[in-house]
Amino acid sequence: MKPSCLFLVLNYIFAALILAGGAFWVSTADTFGYVMGVAAVGCVAGVVMRRRWGYFVAAAWFFGLMRLATDDYSAVYPETWKSAARGMCFLGVALAILLHEKVAIKSVSPPDDEQGMPS
Repeated sequence: MKPSCLFLVLNYIFAALILAGGAFWVSTADTFGYVMGVAAVGCVAGVVMRRRWGYFVAAAWFFGLMRLATDDYSAVYPETWKSAARGMCFLGVALAILLHEKVAIKSVSPPDDEQGMPS
C-alpha cells in the first residue's frame, strides 16, 4: 500500500529537520557535536530511503537529545531553551513512530505454504 502524499511530504520535512539539528550540533565544533552530526546524517539517509531502521535510529537520536536536555550537558542553557528542546524532541520521537508505521517500506515475504511445497 502506497503512503499518502501528506505522509511523504511530512517524511521529507522530518528529514530536513533532522539534518538541521545535525548541522546545529556540528556548529558547536566539539567532538560530541561531530558525533551527533554524523548520527544525524545516518538518520536522514534511513528516513529518505524509507527504511524501518532509519525511523528507529531517528527516534533513538531524538530520545537521546531529550535526555541531554534534562541532564547536566545543557546546564549552560536557560530553562526555557531546555523545556523547548524537550518538547521538540518528544515531537520528534512521536513523528518517527508515526512515519515508521505509515511510510516505511515493509518487507514482503511469501506465505509459508508457497515456499517450495509441491501442490
